Amino acid sequence: MIKHLSITNLLLIEKIEINIGSGLCVLTGETGAGKSMILDSLDLLSGRRIKPNVRPNNEKKTIISALIDIDDNSRVKDYLATLEIECEEQIIIKRIIDTDGKSKALVNDNLVSLNSLKEITTHVIEVHSQFSEQGLLDNSTHLKTLDEFGDYKNKLIKLSKVWDEMKLVEEDFFKKKKIIEQAKTNHEIQKND
Repeated sequence: MIKHLSITNLLLIEKIEINIGSGLCVLTGETGAGKSMILDSLDLLSGRRIKPNVRPNNEKKTIISALIDIDDNSRVKDYLATLEIECEEQIIIKRIIDTDGKSKALVNDNLVSLNSLKEITTHVIEVHSQFSEQGLLDNSTHLKTLDEFGDYKNKLIKLSKVWDEMKLVEEDFFKKKKIIEQAKTNHEIQKND
């Protein structure tokens, strides 16, 4: 959960600090108030590529950072451990975009790849915007949604292992079947000679 969001020099935003409480956070406002820019900043924090129109035109760096509570998020803690990034209950995620459009991603002042940033933020940032419910119509997300809802992680791991073992046995079966068929064919050829 994001507790604090800081945006510096993003499009029309010079500097903004947003404290976010627990629970649902809703952004509302008139057209042109900056809602989309805040969502763009969350996209950048989530490791997404920089849109050409996002680059600042005042020759200053864009800096977006967020203080995120991960106290109850063992997935993120485990992933950070694999990256050898120390963390406790909170982490600071930062994305810095230079004037030339190149960017750096940091977690607790450790440089990380955009893929790592995506992996971390997938479990802590969730944005729903106008028309985002259309994702519900995407068949590729249905199984994952049901599995997460049912909390079947351990059963899925076991099922995956059984499936892999079955595939190996099946592969071995077909190899042996082919050897037997080849032996029968060779035997018929020798018998007819």
